[in-house]
Parts: sequence; structure tokens; C-alpha cells
Amino acid sequence: MFNTIKIKWSSYFGFLLLLLATTINAQNEYEPGYIILNNNDTIYGNIKDRTDDKLFNKIRFRQENKKTDRYSAYDIKGYKKGIYSFESLWYKEETEFLRFHYFNRGGYGEKVFLKVLVKGELSCYAKEYIQDDNFYLDYFELFKRDGENKFERATQGLFGLKKKRLTRYFFDCPNLVKKINNNSIKNPIDVVTYYNEFCSKK
Repeated sequence: MFNTIKIKWSSYFGFLLLLLATTINAQNEYEPGYIILNNNDTIYGNIKDRTDDKLFNKIRFRQENKKTDRYSAYDIKGYKKGIYSFESLWYKEETEFLRFHYFNRGGYGEKVFLKVLVKGELSCYAKEYIQDDNFYLDYFELFKRDGENKFERATQGLFGLKKKRLTRYFFDCPNLVKKINNNSIKNPIDVVTYYNEFCSKK
């Protein structure tokens, strides 16, 4: 019986190693996609924007039989890699009395690539980053209304939606605030979906 258990655990551990190796290898590979230049031209090719422990400041873009080019968020409007789209946006994070503020003002801060989760009158982006202590890729969601020059952070770690902040942010949609506070809506994507369907002014 002991040998059987040992074999099962050995097989399970081997499967986990294979899965991890596959994931890491996938992150290190180029994926088909396209870039959008600042003049709005779209160029198709293959893109690599990260390794298993690093996000590139400049993505790698490769076309067949051509040299690899590198593009920062200042060089292009955005790109799509596989199924994910990324947009170049001005971004600045500030802290005031232990409260974080996130700005989207032209020329203020720096341009970064944000992953697009939902686009609409209210959009949702993911700010990806590598944790300093364990090199783990993590992210947090940011809301942004059309025409605004700031983001609103959607969640706070394991605590879920930032209910107090979002109550003020969505003052124009009391039904959404109610659903957030009674836990009828629990995640950022559902927040954006509800807002754009029932609270949008367009």
C-alpha cells in the first residue's frame, strides 16, 4: 500500500512539474498578434512581452524573415498578443495618507501597457506587475470612465471590491452601489457590465 501511495504522489508531482514547465515555456514564446502604431497603422506579426519572472518595458515584435523590433508604450498605441489586448496609457500612482490615487493625465507620470479587460463607457484594465519578494506575476484592476483623467482601483487584495471607494465613484448609479454593498455583484467585470448596460449615459 505504501508503494502505491508513493507511486501516486510521484505521478502527481510529475504532472505538476510538467504543467509548470509548460506554463513557463508558453510565457517565453512568441505569440501571434499585431501592434497599432501611433499613426493608427496595424502591423501583424508575433509578439513576446514577458518571461516567467519579468515584464518587458519594450515588447519584442517579429515578422517573418525580418529582424526583431522593440516597442515601448511611447512607440505604439497598443498591441494584441494571442487573445489579450494591451493599451498604451499615461499612468501615475500617488500615495496620500495611506490612500492610493491613480492618474491618467497626458504627460503626467509615464506611459505603460495596461491589459484591456473590458472596453466601454466604463472600461476595466489590469495593471500587471512582478512582486519583489517572489517574482510572481500579479495584477490589480482599474476602472476608467470615458473622458476622465484618473483611474479608480477596483479591488484590494483578498478583500474583494473596495466598497467604500466604489460607493463614491458610482454615485451616479445607486442601483449598482446597492448591488456592490449587498454582494450581489462581487467582481470588477460584473461591475463594468452592469454599469455599461444600466447606467451608461450613451
